[in-house]
Amino acid sequence: MSLISPVFLFAAIGLWLTLAGPAQALQLSLVNSHPEGCNARASGPVAPGDSARIARLLPGGAAEAQYVVAAPRLCFDSEGGDYVEAIAIAEYLRLKGISSHVAEGARCIGPCALAFLGGTRATLDDSGVLRSLDRSIHAAAELGFDAPGLELAEDELTTEAVQAAFRDAQRATAAIFGSLAILSISRDFALEIFAMPQGQHLPVDTVARTIDAGIRVEGVRPLPDEMSQDQLREICERIDPELRPDHFDRPESTRTFQATAGLMLSPAATGARRGAWLTGYRAEGELYWAVCEVRWFQPRSGTGGVSARVLRQAAWNGQSGAPSDAPPTAAEIERLIEQATGPFTFFEPIVIFPAASKLADLAGDGEELPPAAANALCAPGADRYQVVNVSEFATLRDEPNFSANIIAEAPKDSFVSPVTQDETSALITSESCRAACDHATRDGLSAADFQAAADCRNSNDVWWRMAMPEGAAGWMSARFLSVR
Repeated sequence: MSLISPVFLFAAIGLWLTLAGPAQALQLSLVNSHPEGCNARASGPVAPGDSARIARLLPGGAAEAQYVVAAPRLCFDSEGGDYVEAIAIAEYLRLKGISSHVAEGARCIGPCALAFLGGTRATLDDSGVLRSLDRSIHAAAELGFDAPGLELAEDELTTEAVQAAFRDAQRATAAIFGSLAILSISRDFALEIFAMPQGQHLPVDTVARTIDAGIRVEGVRPLPDEMSQDQLREICERIDPELRPDHFDRPESTRTFQATAGLMLSPAATGARRGAWLTGYRAEGELYWAVCEVRWFQPRSGTGGVSARVLRQAAWNGQSGAPSDAPPTAAEIERLIEQATGPFTFFEPIVIFPAASKLADLAGDGEELPPAAANALCAPGADRYQVVNVSEFATLRDEPNFSANIIAEAPKDSFVSPVTQDETSALITSESCRAACDHATRDGLSAADFQAAADCRNSNDVWWRMAMPEGAAGWMSARFLSVR
């Protein structure tokens, strides 16, 4: 009986060969200050045992004492490694409530991308721990998925070695499809990964891909003042498929599609930009227009974005002075909106750009660090902070203590900006808080440790150098500053 050649076996099973180098593991470290709010970093290929090493670095707590009030952000810069171990990392991040991020210029490819998908934020309510996705990338980062292949050292090209590698690839494939709930991706998305040609990865490099994978995009340029008709349509049809023209083609439908229209409206009282998407249909010979209102405003401190609602009670039946086949005017729609009380659906700011837009083309300085990441740092990391926890104003002083001369008064709810977004704009006055905030020298950061640092930030032991919009600058207690 002749032996099967390794080359023939590769062709028969439809997998590709990767010549494996020396085994390496993730390089893990804690961070004191980072422009994108990273509290810990993971770089290098994923290796067996890395999930346990992450658990030692970010141990969280018992089931009832996870990262909840204050939680870490783990930033990835990794390529290659073990797929099964990557899923174990994702499961740990999900269990403990650790968010994941790929920072500007970083790459997270292959197994790293699977580990990244575990990014989660945990919250508590009366029913217990609630988990929501918290995984993000900078618009100028690189995230890509690929399928397991056969990994062999160059001197191991024997039939037995190839067969063992094939079994490993099978186990990794089964682990991925068996963990779709943990990874929070659809079966179709997973199949798209496995359909990629040999040696290529599925990049998350467009607006559509980030939406499909439930990934937030940061570092995006300012939103436009106007939205295209295609974007109004995409957003409105996403929240209500009944606005799609093909919805009226169903045999049981009693309505007949007529036309669609999109138009800009005057800004809302809050300053939000507004547009409307209309779908016209006939019912019993009468022409009606279903109105979808879309609002958006620039992301500030992670709170900006896009919202939309379909005003079913505002369906229009041609009562204006316009021709009977014409949609209502902007002024008529605005009058209808004033009376509307329907709920909004909220979207990430990225949806305002066309679905096919490349993320790299959208990178800019328009979006700030999200509140959860910014408020977890002992040094200022966001572009601006709101004055809180005061009755009337907070003071800026020439030294970091309340006995120092007052330079200016920042009114409650006003905004101030850090002089620099790093540790040079922070001063910690107590030894206990210096120890609590110094993460980089530690072997691990538990939920209790993380909360201790957050408590220091909310005390009068942490001072930041801040500037008011008119230019006055001085030291403020971080207790009176928050990203909202």
